[in-house]
Amino acid sequence: MSRPLPLTIAALTVTLAFFVPAASAVSVDGIVTASDGYGIPTSYDFKVENVSDLVAGGSLWLARDNGDLCVAFSLPVSLVNNHYGKNDGKKTYGWDMNHKFDHLLKSDKAKFVFSSPDTGADFFGVTLDYLDENSEGKKKSKVVISYDADQSSKDFAIDIGDEGGVPEASTSLVHNWQTFGSDFPELFGKDSASPLPDDVYVDPDTGAVLDWHYEVTYEFKIAGGVFAGLDLDDLIKTPSDFLRIEEVHASPNTQGGDVLSDFTPVEPSSAQPAVPEPLTVLGLLVGLGGMTGYIRKRRLT
Repeated sequence: MSRPLPLTIAALTVTLAFFVPAASAVSVDGIVTASDGYGIPTSYDFKVENVSDLVAGGSLWLARDNGDLCVAFSLPVSLVNNHYGKNDGKKTYGWDMNHKFDHLLKSDKAKFVFSSPDTGADFFGVTLDYLDENSEGKKKSKVVISYDADQSSKDFAIDIGDEGGVPEASTSLVHNWQTFGSDFPELFGKDSASPLPDDVYVDPDTGAVLDWHYEVTYEFKIAGGVFAGLDLDDLIKTPSDFLRIEEVHASPNTQGGDVLSDFTPVEPSSAQPAVPEPLTVLGLLVGLGGMTGYIRKRRLT
């Protein structure tokens, strides 16, 4: 006796529910991964100082982490990146000059401002430093002891609003330091050179191959209390209604002056569906297979 179609649909629903993984907490570590739970990024065009045409390739991710809001923003690697030092003859890989580690350390930063979608009034603002030196007063001897890896208060400035509004922050260069710094300190500091794409570095303790991240990314978490009276889920749907990328300093970059500004979200031509997790796809295929078998059996009987 064949199973009624409604029961097959019900079985499909249960199958899908079983295979959909639970949402995981965002890891604020300066890089964006699938496990962080960020959705599809919003693309941004922006102006580079002394360049007439807009530059494309900025990416903004937003995710709710319980009651807090996580934000990540990346610049296109064709404009600025974590390649530095004379690792390609007399210049830096992918650059027509010697892009130095000190360029990333001393001046690069990004400013984000949040405003009310109803009144337009700014209620929170933060500026993140890309990397902060912690040399314990030994800069004159050019001895760099370490770099802050936890983005303490001196690594970012609260320009508007609650001083405790950013409990966590990081960048991709901080992530590289956390990953490589203890075992390969020669990759950081004055006259250092970043790994080339084909270079292989292995963790001496675990044997795991280490990944160097070339994309320039700023990531931070804002305490939910900053958004009192606002619906975070609604805000995430339309970032441009409440979040403004005020200015980014990328000195130098491959195209023009140091200041990046006029960040404008690129409206998609049509709504993009969320990318399903692999297990969700598997569940869907299993369920559809059951429905296909049912329909075929009905046709044969």
